[in-house]
Amino acid sequence: MDSREILELENKLLDPTTEEPISLPLHFLRSITNDFSNEQELGRGGYGVVYKGRLLYHGDSFIAVKKFHDSHVVNGDEQFQKVATSLIKHPNVTQLLGYCSESKGEMIKLPNGKYVIADKQTRILCFEYMCNEGLDKHLSALECVHPEKEKRPNVSNIIEILNAAEGSCVQNGEDLLVDHQL
Repeated sequence: MDSREILELENKLLDPTTEEPISLPLHFLRSITNDFSNEQELGRGGYGVVYKGRLLYHGDSFIAVKKFHDSHVVNGDEQFQKVATSLIKHPNVTQLLGYCSESKGEMIKLPNGKYVIADKQTRILCFEYMCNEGLDKHLSALECVHPEKEKRPNVSNIIEILNAAEGSCVQNGEDLLVDHQL
């Protein structure tokens, strides 16, 4: 990928008129996250790790890069499909800008000792970057909302409300990023 193509890709990522998330090559995401380095890590959860990606030609612009745990599968990845499609233009979740879905065949040893060739899947979702972490990190600030602890909302309550209202499948608080206004 040459510098012109990278610049074009970054311009699409930053363009607010872009209608749909764009396909992003894995090597591009590796370069903006410093090969998914620990220094770029923003958080981790049950499904993967979120990294801060610094765009190469727009140095003061960032995106959040959620890399799902690599998996070996024989059939399609329904969970990734469900999450990715439910987040497109979701009003309560930071905007999904792009995605990466790459597979590579690998020989793996099963617990019974047999070898099979399975697809090693790399799945990544890219969101607009919000500087205040995930909603799960801010729920303690809600303690003042109600004097009785058992009547205060928690991550599960908020996710249930969002999912019911929007038909979403947000799984946990680290999936909900908080913008600068909180």
